[in-house]
Amino acid sequence: MLRRRLWMPLLLANILRHICRTIDSCAGGRNVTFACEHRSAMRKGILMLLLAAMSGSAAAEWVELGGNEAAATYAESDTIRKAGAIVTMWHLVDYAKARGIEGIEPYSSVKMLAEYDCELERTRTLYVDLHSDNMGAGAVLGSVTEPGHWRPIPPDTLVDTLRAFACWRP
Repeated sequence: MLRRRLWMPLLLANILRHICRTIDSCAGGRNVTFACEHRSAMRKGILMLLLAAMSGSAAAEWVELGGNEAAATYAESDTIRKAGAIVTMWHLVDYAKARGIEGIEPYSSVKMLAEYDCELERTRTLYVDLHSDNMGAGAVLGSVTEPGHWRPIPPDTLVDTLRAFACWRP
């Protein structure tokens, strides 16, 4: 992930250099002030793009895969681990309104580590955390650490979308 964040600034810096050289060569000695003014404005614009790309890469870890007015489901692609046909991946369910379970404070999001069998199209939950705030933030209100049983994945469901995302991700 660190490598992915480092190549973007280098790429944008090279694009900036190329664009500035192009502006200078197009000016061809005529109206150099005009070219320099545009070069400065272009640098500012590209710098803003660079900063947006860098901040976006930090927030780009969760990918929304589905949802409705009650909840949205996200997958964290950086956590995908493959071992043959078995794949593990963290995903998160973010609720619009806090939910409650008897004996536990209301929670606003659930983070789960799931395991998928890509060949047999089945899944099981390995770990669950209930969070007080949205997007897995806030206090952990409860956890389930015992792996669940393997169960088949019904086609055309959100779990099937999660499985496909985890299994076919390079």
